[in-house]
Amino acid sequence: MGHAPDGTEFDRDFGGQIARDSGGRIFSELDAIRAERSQRQAQDAGESAIHYGHPPEPRNDSTIWISDCQSGKVVTLYPDLKIARTSKDNIGPSRKRKNGASLFEFLSSGPRPPNAIFEDLGLKDIEGVLTHGYRITILGTQDDGEWNGRVRNITESWISDDLEEIILQNITNVKAKAQTTISITDIKREEPDQSRFEIPSGYKIDPITAERHSSIANPE
Repeated sequence: MGHAPDGTEFDRDFGGQIARDSGGRIFSELDAIRAERSQRQAQDAGESAIHYGHPPEPRNDSTIWISDCQSGKVVTLYPDLKIARTSKDNIGPSRKRKNGASLFEFLSSGPRPPNAIFEDLGLKDIEGVLTHGYRITILGTQDDGEWNGRVRNITESWISDDLEEIILQNITNVKAKAQTTISITDIKREEPDQSRFEIPSGYKIDPITAERHSSIANPE
């Protein structure tokens, strides 16, 4: 449960799909379902209200990313708006690692603050996939007042080096009493439909984004 600035409470669930073809292209779809209700509605369910221009009922929001690991090109699709935005991945995919490091080694060996505790959780089978897990516990500092020295955040990740994906991740904000779970399920080892990696017909390329990319590529 979360709260918007106007006091609106909302529940949010996410779902979607991930696919990668033999050429290294990645299709990622994220669907969000959010149910809104105001504080007044919590007291009086019979009275309707509108917040941020949306009725207090479930809304579906979908975003799709198509990434080409070879060219670095990224296409973002907004199905509700029928808009496509293209960009260049200037940072580069996380899979470009030095010295042939595995995804687990890459993610688990990153820089950590002095108040972080790292634990190697060993191997575990998840969804029929062998994963290697680790946990990072963040302790509060003097800036956190009464939480100084106490567990503030916990992130537990289970990685498949074979699939090069985080199969399961649990993020716990102990201080805020909130938990987020991200998981990949229904895993299929087969070549995805190539149409997934193309911009659907009827989509408009966002002209504002095109102008922005032109200015970035050709600075004065």
